[in-house]
Amino acid sequence: MNTNKLIVLLLTGPFSMVLLLTLIKFMLRKIREQGEEDFRLKPGYGLYFAGLLISGMLIQLTATSRIAEAADILQKNAGAGIMTDLGKTAVLFMGLGIVWFFLCYLLAHVFTVAGLGIKKEREEMVLGNTYYFLIKSVLLIAFALLMSPGLALVLRWLMPGISVQFIH
Repeated sequence: MNTNKLIVLLLTGPFSMVLLLTLIKFMLRKIREQGEEDFRLKPGYGLYFAGLLISGMLIQLTATSRIAEAADILQKNAGAGIMTDLGKTAVLFMGLGIVWFFLCYLLAHVFTVAGLGIKKEREEMVLGNTYYFLIKSVLLIAFALLMSPGLALVLRWLMPGISVQFIH
């Protein structure tokens, strides 16, 4: 029975990484051109990419650990379609992890605007403002760390239940 859990965890790890990298690439598409100079990345772009990746992976780590817990619960209630249930749960938890990451991104943006004023990322990249992207990356990582317990709580609410048979 542990093979089902192992298969699901081995598939969710790389899939969540690919999903996260695709989302980050989509988020950084506007500043990508300004982030390259003579085929070299600017330090601000590298810092911002690293901050997005680290914060996203912290959130996906929380989701993946809850997928492992859900797999244990589903194995105890082993039915005919355990792999289907595991797949549905894994997709749901990874999707909520991505939504949570986007929420952290929006909160970091709001706090960056509140602290530093309204600035356009494209212009800051052209100017080479590394500290702006450092501050934004640190805020992203901080929000990911602070909001991961909240995600764990939401995922526990969505965790499959255990039906206990009482014997008289």
